[in-house]
Amino acid sequence: MIMRYILSFLLILSISIIYKYCEANNHKGHVIRSAIPIKNKTWQNYNGEIRISPDAIFEPSTLEDLIDIVKLARINNKTIRCAAQGHTISSLSVTKHYLVVVTKLNKITVQKHFKYGWTVTAEAGTPLEDVDNALRNHDPPLTLDSEAIFGIFRVSGVVAVGAHGVKTTSGIMSDQVLQQIT
Repeated sequence: MIMRYILSFLLILSISIIYKYCEANNHKGHVIRSAIPIKNKTWQNYNGEIRISPDAIFEPSTLEDLIDIVKLARINNKTIRCAAQGHTISSLSVTKHYLVVVTKLNKITVQKHFKYGWTVTAEAGTPLEDVDNALRNHDPPLTLDSEAIFGIFRVSGVVAVGAHGVKTTSGIMSDQVLQQIT
């Protein structure tokens, strides 16, 4: 009996702590499954030229996490900006509200599409190097049309900024996007 009261007390205490945390961090007491921000509240680009401290920084690792973050932003009337490795000197990721760092969204699938032939589906945080490796290891081996520097860039970054390959005959990477899932 006493153990049940202790467990109930601990449960109420943990819910209260989460509520107070969210209230103190401008989340109006709303916690949605996985939409809990990381403790670090400062983000900077690769060279430190851009440094921001938004209301919250999130690092989702699943699409469900990302959906929960969007729901939380809607509830709290916040806007969302995204970042990955921060290889930009533009203000694409600058926000006062919610920053979503997409580097853990990195799943890849390669499949044959009835209309387009072989296609690759890559989540926003997938390194181009991982996409290239998945295509090379596929049977039959495949390749991206735009030859790019694969080591450090993420799918979302090259699509968002209209990055191009190293050949003058290649188009920009976003020209190869068949569908964006939003």
